[in-house]
Formats: sequence, structure tokens, C-alpha cells
Amino acid sequence: METTTSRPPVGCRPSGALARLREELAARHYGSWVQREVLAAVRNFIRSRRIGSRRQIGRAEVVGHLEAIAVRHGAVAAAAACWALVFFCRHVLDCHDTWLDGLLEAHPSRRWPRPLARVEVRSWLARLDEPERLVAMLIYGSGLTVGECLDLRLRDLDPKACRLQVGRCRSRRRVTVVAARAAGSLARQLARVQRRHLDACRRGAGWVAVEPVPVGGPRRSRRLEWQFLFPATPPPLSGPLARGQLDCRLHPVAVEAALADAARRAGLGSTVDSASLRHAFATHLLEDGVEPEQVRTLLGVAEGNVRPTIPGGLRSPLDAL
Repeated sequence: METTTSRPPVGCRPSGALARLREELAARHYGSWVQREVLAAVRNFIRSRRIGSRRQIGRAEVVGHLEAIAVRHGAVAAAAACWALVFFCRHVLDCHDTWLDGLLEAHPSRRWPRPLARVEVRSWLARLDEPERLVAMLIYGSGLTVGECLDLRLRDLDPKACRLQVGRCRSRRRVTVVAARAAGSLARQLARVQRRHLDACRRGAGWVAVEPVPVGGPRRSRRLEWQFLFPATPPPLSGPLARGQLDCRLHPVAVEAALADAARRAGLGSTVDSASLRHAFATHLLEDGVEPEQVRTLLGVAEGNVRPTIPGGLRSPLDAL
């Protein structure tokens, strides 16, 4: 038998509810981007449904709003709005009716990474080949995205200090830790890149684009420090064609395909990807007792200007496998 729809209790104006919603999100350490999206979704619901008080919010209003979003913007946008409205009803309006659980089941989120245990990560990494295995080790061991990992240049690495710098923009660059377990694979990859670059220079190639372009500096360079850590696999051309050729990095689609194939062979299904490894990095650090602010700093999602330093005594979760 379906539960009778009940209304949340009467309270303050919607503006006061939005202020409390902001406080609830901040208290649970959600990032600024998540706070903006949730506030925008709830504000859109209040304006489109002309909500004047909490008494006017019920199952019919929420379902009608989500159906309108699904028609106009698709199922993914409806799932995101559903999560925001359920959070708003539960934590701000103190509404715990069973129809809220039915909304989450009807609009499952497709963007939330599947949580991975340490044994699952170990089994996944064991079924990868180089260089995709090193990419996965840097994602899980350093908290990088797949794009940040493939954008790495040799100048970004400091193997002796076990750290690397991430980010193209100088004001947004951060320093993160490199797992000691990845040192061997990283040294072999560096040697392969150096041999490849020497061979490319003999052919008259070896040029790469310089990003960001320094003021008054060249837009491309043949220096070893500007070479990609994960260059594309096709060999460089030779002769006159090599003069205008620029080496490129490994494509993210190839990495994601290799990760998906290894995940299937490890029995993890088709719901895991590179974002799952990055999510596991943050989850396992929190399980090891690392402060949430330090984890956000390593992920590059900390608020304001953060000093690019690594917390003392921090151990990568990859070293604990």
C-alpha cells in the first residue's frame, strides 16, 4: 500500500531555507561547485513552481518539476536535480517521507563513482599493461584525473623528492605525492621517453607544443623537459615532413578503453572507470586518517589559494596495497 503523501512542516520563507541549505552543504564539506549546483537546482524549483512557503512543497510538486526537467534537459539533469531536492527536503525541511526514497530509485545518479575496496584496486592494476598501468597508478596513487596525468611533462616530475606538479595554469598548479611503489615503473617510462626523443631528434622531429606559452617565449620546443611523459605510440616522421610535425600525448579514449577491459577481466563490471580510481584515492586517504582539507588540497578542489605543499608524513594509498 502506498504511503500517504505528507507535507513538510511550516517554517520560514524560501530565502531563509536557502540560507540553511548553504549551511548544511558547508557543514558536510561539499565543494563550492557542488554547493552552487545544488543551490541553483533548489532555487529553480522554487521559482518555477512559485513556492511561497514550505507548506506548498509536496510529492506532486517535486515529481512534476523532475518530469519537466527530464523532458527539456534529459535524464542526467533530472537525476542531479532529484538528488538536490531530496537533500533539501531531508536536511533543511526535516521531511523523511518514504516517497523521497522512491524518487532516488526512479532517478539513479550516473555520475557517482563506484566505491572500490583496496583488494579490488590491486586486482585491477595487476591486469593492466604499460603504459596504461602507470597511468592508473598515478591516478590512484596521486589523485590525478586522466587528463592531468596525460598532460604531464618531464619537467613536472621530481623522482628524488617523490612528488610532481599538476596543472597547466601557473596560478592553479599544485603539488601532490608520488607513491614509492610507482617509482620503478616511472623510471622505466622516463627511459623510454628519452630513447624515443633521441630517435625523433635524429629524424629531424621531436617538437612539442609549449603550454602555456611563456611571454615572449617559443610556442614549441625540442627540449627534453617539455616532452610528454605519455607520448602517443606512433613513431615520428622523418625527412621534410618531420619539420612541421608536433608530438602529441596518449589519447584519453585509449586509456579508458584499456581500463574498462582490465576491469571486466578483474570482475569489476562496466560501472568503473578512471574516476573510480580517483574516488578510491580520496576514500582510502580518509580511511587512513588524513584530514578532509588535506585530501581536497591533493585533489585540487580546495577553496581559495592553497600553498602547493604536501602534508608531512603523508603516505600514498598505493603504497598500502
